[in-house]
Amino acid sequence: MVKDIGIDLGTVNTLINIKGQGIVLDEPSVVAVNQLTKEPIAFGKTANDMIGRTSQDIEIVFPLKGGVIADFDATMAMVDHFVKKLKITSVLTKPDMLICVPTSITDVERKAIINMAEQSGAKRVYVEDEPKVAAVGSGLNIFIPSGNMIIDLGGGTTDIAVISLGSTVVSKSIKIAGDQMDEDIIRYVKENYELLIGDVMAEKVKKKLARATPDIEPASMRVSGRDLATGLPVTKTIKSDDISEAIATTLDTIIATAAGVLEKTPPELSSDIMFKGIYLTGGGALIKGIEGLFSEALGVKVIVPENPLQSVALGAGDLLEKLNSKTGFWTSIKRLFTSRQIFINPTGRENNQGAAVRVEGRSASVPKSDSATKQVGKNDHAHHTTDDKEKHEDLPQEDQLAVREEQLPSNTSVKDTTEEVSDDTINHAETGSDSSEQETENNSEETKESATEKPSNSSEENSEKLS
Repeated sequence: MVKDIGIDLGTVNTLINIKGQGIVLDEPSVVAVNQLTKEPIAFGKTANDMIGRTSQDIEIVFPLKGGVIADFDATMAMVDHFVKKLKITSVLTKPDMLICVPTSITDVERKAIINMAEQSGAKRVYVEDEPKVAAVGSGLNIFIPSGNMIIDLGGGTTDIAVISLGSTVVSKSIKIAGDQMDEDIIRYVKENYELLIGDVMAEKVKKKLARATPDIEPASMRVSGRDLATGLPVTKTIKSDDISEAIATTLDTIIATAAGVLEKTPPELSSDIMFKGIYLTGGGALIKGIEGLFSEALGVKVIVPENPLQSVALGAGDLLEKLNSKTGFWTSIKRLFTSRQIFINPTGRENNQGAAVRVEGRSASVPKSDSATKQVGKNDHAHHTTDDKEKHEDLPQEDQLAVREEQLPSNTSVKDTTEEVSDDTINHAETGSDSSEQETENNSEETKESATEKPSNSSEENSEKLS
């Protein structure tokens, strides 16, 4: 049976959701590469445990930066490893793959992701904006005419979007998120404690001590690193108010960006957001007190869903159910004989590819857009021709003729579509002065048939009539 998958290809973690099974993989987006052979030797958690503890022969690679592919070969190897680990593809099973990307992704970056998905064995590739998928994973119905606002605070990017009718109305993506907070913590500890710590330790400090404001649940932890004065290992105690001060600038930048999105939001959608609130997803949503800070600054209530870290992956699985509900043995066989297809923003009203989406128990199909879809194959022309023919058959006969004339190329007239008659027949028509023009038109078909069936006798007959 085909295992359709949704992938949250994050800067920090990669999550895979198999349709009907849920999230089956959640591992760091890390690859360990042997510098001598240039071959990857470890992926995910295994490679993550090697960070800062390897020899010069092994390089730790983070294949994704800012939510997009920075090292294509490493990303391809990592995804291929995860797909084989889950036994998703085989000779007879070609899955559909939905991949989530930041809203600010460029065409080149999107193409790299599509190529990666195709090389991983995907038959149909869906590329969807992360905020949309996160909204679905948070339990929101994005397909109705109502405003929904999402702030997806991930590792490499923060994506902010207002969504209605399955489309992004206003959005903004900035490369300031969890990784930036780690850098803030490293810099703050270095400047105020003269202690040098690494990325792994900074991540641990953030998870345990990060607070949106200093007055929320004060805490402390012992942090080990290298003393800048002596160069020796040392352990020092760091407090949560220090970390709150360290990440304050980053949080203020994200709040200012969200305020800018709200300023561009149409008034009717703004009223919907005021009523529903703003949903905060991603790893940054786990910072204690962050919903209160954002709510106070933006003047709108902020809601953190039950699983903010997995919102995108959960939404990917839900969207796969909506985009393609057919499964089973015959579906697997059919896919073997269909060409690869690529769908960009398949849920969007302006970019929808005709895939049915369920809205509150009903099936709604949205118009197709040639600019948003790239279908690899030669079946589109025949498909549209059949659809047009079916539509025209319902029209009266006169309207059908009018439609057919309109569909002719601009340089083609109705006369061009009629078969030419022989020169002898034309001469006969011209010399038949006693016959009226109307009779000539009525008998043109009979003359053409006789000219076709007896071409050798046409000249003799014409000569006799002329004499």
